Amino acid sequence: MPIQLPNLDDRTYSELVEEARRLIPTYAPEWTNHNPSDPGITLIELFASITEMLMYRVNRVTDANRLAFLKLLNGPSWEAPDQTDPLFKTKMADAVRETVSAFRESNRAVTREDFERSALKADATIARTRCLPRRNLESGNARAGEIDEPGHVSVVIVPAGQGNTPQPTRELMQKVAADLEPRRLLTTRVHVVGPTYVTIRVRLTAVLTPDAIEDRFRFSLPSAVQADLDGRTLSGELRSRFEAVGMTLSPQTTISVQTAQSRWLITDGMTLRSYTVRKEVEASRQQLNVYEDVGRDQVVKSLRQFMHPLSGGRDGQGWPFGRNVYVSDIYALLDTLPGIDVVTKTVDPNTKNALDEFIVGVGDRDRLQYNETGDLSAVEIRSHELVNADVVPDDITLVLPKGAEPVTTHE
Repeated sequence: MPIQLPNLDDRTYSELVEEARRLIPTYAPEWTNHNPSDPGITLIELFASITEMLMYRVNRVTDANRLAFLKLLNGPSWEAPDQTDPLFKTKMADAVRETVSAFRESNRAVTREDFERSALKADATIARTRCLPRRNLESGNARAGEIDEPGHVSVVIVPAGQGNTPQPTRELMQKVAADLEPRRLLTTRVHVVGPTYVTIRVRLTAVLTPDAIEDRFRFSLPSAVQADLDGRTLSGELRSRFEAVGMTLSPQTTISVQTAQSRWLITDGMTLRSYTVRKEVEASRQQLNVYEDVGRDQVVKSLRQFMHPLSGGRDGQGWPFGRNVYVSDIYALLDTLPGIDVVTKTVDPNTKNALDEFIVGVGDRDRLQYNETGDLSAVEIRSHELVNADVVPDDITLVLPKGAEPVTTHE
């Protein structure tokens, strides 16, 4: 709905004549004939008529006025439409609409939302932004996210990309800083940085349902490669055996011994696929059978996805900046996976003690939060930080219910 223009002077012709007639005794007491036939009254009526026309024009915005306003708003370089152009009215309406639309777009960075919105628009490769007022994340202080720095504003940018810990390039940060420079308030110092990641490993035991598919049989290996498995060596022979059945292993592949000389776990860190190799007796001879570890892959991928900086979180928009990682969140997530019956703590086979669900680096142990009963409840994530979910298959233990036999499927 268009804005109604105000009536700048609503006096009518008769009101102007009457007002002037009332002022005669004050300014010309000797003038006593106020009849319409008097020449002086005739002049008053003439001037009232002219004044009324002028007031009518005051209440109207002419094309010349509009052009002057548009030139003032758009700058001296703005080219005005030609008034002799038959399409002048249409071009004028378009120019007004474009100018008003441009003013609706924020080009100043004052609030937190302003900085985040402007940084996100600075480059198409930026996926997420986070603004922290009164913080200087370039200070080099490990606790910079908690130190009050008046006049400073830090903007964290997360680029789109592969991997668990996307980081912006120096060129990208400089580009965003240059874009924010003319938008900031005069005394504000802006710092553009990449995110800080807190690396977390998850250590849990998942009890499968009796009908769950624990493994999927793929192929058998020659017994000669057992020495490579025992030595945790991805030899050329072992790699070629996988490639022969169309299962190429990346350079990030690792081998761990689950049970000495009888069970091994091969993990491809790039594809996040795990393969269990079991020594089994078939046709009166021992054979090394390779199975795809379906349940373990499902748990690892779900955990990594849940804590991913770009696609994690409950809404799938990325793990929120500064949100703690709670043990209860992990249990709730795994409880929704098909084939998972119960999730529990992993028990140390040597000490028989229950182990914490999260593993962090030595320098991050002060982040671990425990409840009144001594159980781990969360890992603290500070306001400018995200999570690097370094979930590895070796930390996930899958077991079948008591009395159940391993379920395998052969293709």
